Amino acid sequence: AAVVLQGVLALAMVLTSSFDALLTYLGLTLSVCAGLTVAGVIVLRIREPALERPYRTWGYPLTPLLFLSLSLWMVVHSVIQKPLAALAAGATIATGLALWAGLARRSAAPAAGVPAATPEVQAALDGPAP
Repeated sequence: AAVVLQGVLALAMVLTSSFDALLTYLGLTLSVCAGLTVAGVIVLRIREPALERPYRTWGYPLTPLLFLSLSLWMVVHSVIQKPLAALAAGATIATGLALWAGLARRSAAPAAGVPAATPEVQAALDGPAP
């Protein structure tokens, strides 16, 4: 739904706004998502220090922190320069987060009247252990 909202807003901006506003909107949403992904690397390394890492981040922790700093700068600059496009991007991200939270809560709770999976079925669904 968030992707559909982003598409509708992008189409509306193409029809009513400048290409610059569209680039700001898309760039802002991508910067926020990329920044959150890199922040997840840092959080995971702090919370799970013994976890096996098949790929090591070059220059860790300097490169992720530099990336986060530049992403934050781009977001702040976009909000200051193009507040309406930033508001649309924030609405898209908030909609996506709300839908994710609702769907995650819904999938975590067992459906009414549906029995829980047996251990054998759950093991088959989980797949082989790594």
